[in-house]
Amino acid sequence: MSFATDPDAISALQTLKNAIASGELDGISVTSTLSVYKITNKNTGEVEYRSQIKLIFTAPYDMEEVKIIETIPKEMASTIEDMVFIGEKPTTILQADPIVEWVFDSIPKGQTKDLSYIIKKKITEIKSITTAAGKKVEAVAPPPPLEEKKPRIVTAQVIIGITIMVLIVLIGLGIYYMVARKKKEW
Repeated sequence: MSFATDPDAISALQTLKNAIASGELDGISVTSTLSVYKITNKNTGEVEYRSQIKLIFTAPYDMEEVKIIETIPKEMASTIEDMVFIGEKPTTILQADPIVEWVFDSIPKGQTKDLSYIIKKKITEIKSITTAAGKKVEAVAPPPPLEEKKPRIVTAQVIIGITIMVLIVLIGLGIYYMVARKKKEW
């Protein structure tokens, strides 16, 4: 945090470090590699160097609230203008001399993120500080299986019962009809 001078950068770094220390967030291992490229202008013979810093991490499990803060000392890049981001672009530039932050709402297990950038000069070693953390997504217990509705089996007793009720209704209607006819005849 000694490179951070902007209040937003100091606050973001301290908040992330506190969340890791309290166990609210799990620290994430980020691999940093350095590649230096020599570029020669064919017409003028002028030589320039570019240094690529590759920050790569793979989510060890389903994660959410993932934050990665890269603090780049002035000896590597004096301002954000000395850098070109070629991987995922930072979400926030916390400080112009440069401290940048990437934020991901969620990253599924096994997904790899490339947060590479190029510095417009020759770097001999990586002196940047990467602070990274995220919250492990707790496995949600699957809902209990729905009880299958068992098909109703119509038994012979039910069929006989329905048949008897239908017969009673028919006999009742027949008697009613006969009584109604006899009353008309009177």
